[in-house]
Amino acid sequence: MSDANQLPDPEKMRRMMACFDAMKRFTEPGITALYDVIDERTGQLAASGTFIANRSERYILSAGHALWEATKHNGLAHSTKNEAKPRFIANPMKLAGHPYDLGIVRLDSDALDDTEHVAVDSSKLAVTSEGVESDLLFIHGYPGKTSRHVALLETVFATSLPYGAATSSSQYPWFDPKLHIALDFSPRGMVDEHGRDANFIDPHGLSGSALWKTNRAGKTEAEWSPADARIVGVIFAWDEKANSLIATRIEVVRDFILGFVRDEFAYFRWHDNGRPPNTSYSDWIAAVDAIKSI
Repeated sequence: MSDANQLPDPEKMRRMMACFDAMKRFTEPGITALYDVIDERTGQLAASGTFIANRSERYILSAGHALWEATKHNGLAHSTKNEAKPRFIANPMKLAGHPYDLGIVRLDSDALDDTEHVAVDSSKLAVTSEGVESDLLFIHGYPGKTSRHVALLETVFATSLPYGAATSSSQYPWFDPKLHIALDFSPRGMVDEHGRDANFIDPHGLSGSALWKTNRAGKTEAEWSPADARIVGVIFAWDEKANSLIATRIEVVRDFILGFVRDEFAYFRWHDNGRPPNTSYSDWIAAVDAIKSI
């Protein structure tokens, strides 16, 4: 923040907490818990996700490895609100493996009807992840320890975790700063929204959470709004030794989403044209021409 170095520590803490509290309320309608459907009655938390709106369609953006696990059982379901039935996701998923670890799935047009959810517009996806090292970062997801395993077709009890911090480092040999961002997640110094010492929460389940750059730095309280924040990555790993969470950078995420929506366009064009043989190339060219960016 522009005047942070001149502020006493209590005032710095107050401003940070005010920022994170505003981000919690801003992001809450757009997040969801994703459940691995074990059988017709039971499921378990697989990951967190973010509802994304693009070109009049609704999607869930998450981590690839978590969605992949659901393919080994009976599919995936997403939460609607606490104590309500999750909704099964019937559409195919697109996954990107390590070191990107991304997953996306399109929702049916009525998937969010009668829910408390609002999809995050794709305009909130940052164009670049530059500047993350000098700003406050934020995630909001569902750690497994706060989500009870109950009968999937009855009710689900899940408590979200809003968390804000700065960038950190990783000890993973595959960590690539051109592809990844490390977010500090150390049990030392964790505090709650009141600035009091907080117990460490196991982050398993936070995979798939969007990583937000708040864009709070350089702005006064009066100038800043959570609407200024942008998504700069997707969390997919926990580096326990380095006390950090690892996210895939938005540049990779944007390319991944763009490829998926073009694939969709090409498929529906082929389907609507009667499924003619040997047209995949022309359908893809049409998709590239029609969808320049997300």
